Amino acid sequence: MRKILFLLIAVISFISCNDDDFESVFEKSPEERIAEANKKYKDLLTSSEFGWETNYFAVSESSMQGSTMIMKFNADGQVSILGDHTKIRETSEYIIHQEASTQIKFSTYNKNLTWLATPDRYNPEGMGGEIEFVFISSTEDEIIMEGKVNKGKLIFKKTNRTELPFWNFQAIKDQLLALKSNGFMAFQIEGDSKNKYGFEFDASNNNASISYNADEQLFKEERAVIFTTEGLIFNEPLILNGKEVSSLSYTGEIEKVEVAPNSGDKEYNIKTAGDFIYKDSNIELKIVNVPVPVFYTPGIIEKFEKNEYARIYFSREAFSGYMTAIKSEVTSFNRMFLLNNYDDGTIVGPGLNITFKNGNQAVINYEMIKKGSGVVQFIFGETQIVVNSDLVDNPDTEINEIEVEREAVLSNLQNSPGLQNYIAEMSKESGYLVYQKPFMFGASIFDFVSVDNPLNSFGALGY
Repeated sequence: MRKILFLLIAVISFISCNDDDFESVFEKSPEERIAEANKKYKDLLTSSEFGWETNYFAVSESSMQGSTMIMKFNADGQVSILGDHTKIRETSEYIIHQEASTQIKFSTYNKNLTWLATPDRYNPEGMGGEIEFVFISSTEDEIIMEGKVNKGKLIFKKTNRTELPFWNFQAIKDQLLALKSNGFMAFQIEGDSKNKYGFEFDASNNNASISYNADEQLFKEERAVIFTTEGLIFNEPLILNGKEVSSLSYTGEIEKVEVAPNSGDKEYNIKTAGDFIYKDSNIELKIVNVPVPVFYTPGIIEKFEKNEYARIYFSREAFSGYMTAIKSEVTSFNRMFLLNNYDDGTIVGPGLNITFKNGNQAVINYEMIKKGSGVVQFIFGETQIVVNSDLVDNPDTEINEIEVEREAVLSNLQNSPGLQNYIAEMSKESGYLVYQKPFMFGASIFDFVSVDNPLNSFGALGY
């Protein structure tokens, strides 16, 4: 009992002795503490005379996008943003406020940022972007924020416009696009010809992916990409030959170009072209142009064959010339399709289907022969002609009129050098590598790339 009494006296004495300290902890009201925190970050954001280089990784379950911007904050609650989406500076408003922590809200629409969070017909949940962010950490020269919902990183680095203009990122981005202008891209790993990684880049979304085969399977990893003065950065490291690769350096030389202020013209161009590389003591790699994809999709031919029909969507090199000739040589030509498991009672696939503006149709039947991993050869056979139903169903039409029409269509096709060359090109024994790219609304483009001459290719739109 005596010990308990002694303990109570000691506690009471401690409280009375520290009463002033206890009160000092709460000498500011919650409103004052919130105002102080808000001011701290607003002062920091407005402290940069030339603004902030801002890299944003907008990532969600359905979308992945990188965006590079220059943001300049004013004390009156306005922010001007120059972004790679519009390449035009636009001003909007922002608010710094408190919930569970200090946050910023871009409260009015800005074409260079808000579009990433705006739903549209193709992306009903937006592009993974947000307009509200939580302050995670800060120094005098760097601020890191995180999206409230999708947790995408928004990274600010203080900049001096004379040293870090916006357009030099764009010059570097253009160099990456130049690598895929003819053919495809891949990682070339020094001293390793066995492991092959395909590299793809979507310039409209700043989205990249690598694809590779292992154990007869295709693996694909997507990353958001942002461009800097030194090269490019991925939102998460790629694993290449067991090595984490977070960024690629650009080895070319950039030169400044004098332009009128706010003209929208590029202020930096490439003086000396270079490579996108990663190098350390264990690995050296770079992105290179390759004529055909270095990976294949198991089951891609079977997947294409499940399409009842696929419209020939584009043609390149020799095929483009043949298509131009077909349009001028074949009377009333409309479109061409690849038919597979198709039978409407009059037209039967598989075959090369030609439709005419007058309602006639033709199918030049083919067989697809598998030549290897993702490679197919077309073997063409007989031609079916279906005369338009208006002529066939007209009770006044004579039987010989239908036959005359059929023979005229067949003769027109047989006497088109463009069409005969197109068929001969498709029939080459070396075959075509089939490569699938996503399109929209669940559709895909099946690229057929010539093994003999990869510049010759055509694409068919299917599902």
